Amino acid sequence: MFSLLSRVSFRGLLLVALGLIGVAVVAIAMTIVALRNDAINDAIQDTGNIATVLAEQTARAVQSVDIATSEIAERIGDQAALTPDNYEAFVRSQPIHVMLTDRLRRLPQSEFVAVLDKDGRQVNSSRTWPAGRADLSDRDYFIYARDHAVPKLFISEIVENRVSGNRNIFFAKRINGRNGEFLGLVLAGTRPSYFQHIYDSITSARKISFVLLRDDGTALIRHPDAENLTGRKLPAKSDWYPLVLAGGGHFNSSGAFDGVARLIAVKPLKDFPLVVNVGIPATEALSGWKYRAMAIGLGTALALICSLLLIYALYHRFAQLAASRASLIEREARLADKTAELQEANARLDTAIDHMVQGLVMFNATGDLVVCNDRFIEVYGLPCEQVKPGISIRRVLELRIAASSFFDDIDAYIDELRTKMSAGESMTKISELADGRTFCVTNRPTGGGAW
Repeated sequence: MFSLLSRVSFRGLLLVALGLIGVAVVAIAMTIVALRNDAINDAIQDTGNIATVLAEQTARAVQSVDIATSEIAERIGDQAALTPDNYEAFVRSQPIHVMLTDRLRRLPQSEFVAVLDKDGRQVNSSRTWPAGRADLSDRDYFIYARDHAVPKLFISEIVENRVSGNRNIFFAKRINGRNGEFLGLVLAGTRPSYFQHIYDSITSARKISFVLLRDDGTALIRHPDAENLTGRKLPAKSDWYPLVLAGGGHFNSSGAFDGVARLIAVKPLKDFPLVVNVGIPATEALSGWKYRAMAIGLGTALALICSLLLIYALYHRFAQLAASRASLIEREARLADKTAELQEANARLDTAIDHMVQGLVMFNATGDLVVCNDRFIEVYGLPCEQVKPGISIRRVLELRIAASSFFDDIDAYIDELRTKMSAGESMTKISELADGRTFCVTNRPTGGGAW
C-alpha cells in the first residue's frame, strides 16, 4: 500500500513538473511573440519617423515651387489691361523672361520655368528669349489648369520634356485674368534626381525604400528603382487609399510593384497632392527578432531536452527504488512470518521447559542468567520476582543460601564451576537439603564459556 501511494504521489509530482515545463514553454513562446511585436513596432516607429522627415523635406521643396509659380501667375494676372487678346504680346516680352530667370534662381530643384497661353503653346521660358512655341495642349497639367478655375498647383507624372528631352515632373499653376478668365499657366519642370538625392542618404540604410506618389496612387519617384516603376498606379483595393484619406498610417504591403512584402509608412503632404511612402522589407524588419527567437528557441529546446531526460532518469530511479522497497517489504513480511514462527517455537519451548520435572537454568559466558524454568525456582524455594534473566550466578547462589538450599562457599563454587566449564567438562554435585531432600545437580558447558 505504501509503495502504491508513493508511486501515485511521484506520478502526481511528475505531472506537476511536466505542467510547469509546459507553462514555461508557453511563457517563452509568448515572449518570442512579444519580441516580434516589439520588432514590428520599432520598424513602424522608424519608418514613420523617416516618412515624416522626408515628407517635410519634400513639402518644403514643393512649397518653394508653389510660391514661385504663384508669384508669377499673380503678377501676370494682376495686369489691369491684360486680356486674352493681348496676353501673348505681354507675356512674350523680355521683362517676363527676366522675371522667369530670376525666379528659377530660387528653385535649385527646377530646370526651367515657362509660361503657356490659353491654347497650350509655350510663349516664354527661362531657357531662352524669345522662347520656342512648343505645343503642350495635350499634357495633363494643361488640361487640368484649363478645366479648373481654382489656381491650385498641379503635379504631373514624370514625362519627357518636349523641349530639352529630359524627364521632368511638371508643376503647373493656372493664370486667371481679373475677371477669372483662363489666360494660360505657369509651368516649372523639376528633375526627379533632386528628390532621389534627398532620400538617398536616408533610405540606403536597412534596405529601406522610398516612393513619392500622387494622391491618386500614381508613383512619381521610387528609390531605389531597378525596374523603372514610375507611372504605375497602386491597385484600387490597396489599403493605401484609406490611410491617405485618414492622414497617414501604416499597412502591410504584399509588394504591389516588385512582389516584396513590406511594412509601409504612409505620410501625405499637408498642402499638396503628394504622398510619401517609406517601406522596409518584412524580412529586414524581423531579422534581429529572428536571430533572437532562434537563440531563445534553441536554448529552450536544450533546456527542455535536459529537463525531460532528468525526469526520465528520476522516473526510472524511482521505479527501481519502488521495486527495491517492494522487495524489502516482501522480505520483511517473510521475516515477520519467521519471527512469528520462532516466537511460537519459543513459546512451545518455554512451555516444555516450564513443565519439566527437573529444574533448568542456563548462564552465559559472563555468568548471567539467560533461561530459568519455574521448576528450578520451585525446587530451591527462590523468590520468582528476583530470579529473572540477567541476574548473576553469584546472586542466584546468595538467594539459595537465604532459602537454605546451598551450603558451600560461593567463591570456591564459582571458581570450580568456571574452571570446569572453560575446559568443556561437566560438573555434577549431590546436594542434600535440611528437609531431607537430595538433588543431583549437573552443570554442562554449551560452548563459548556458557553452561
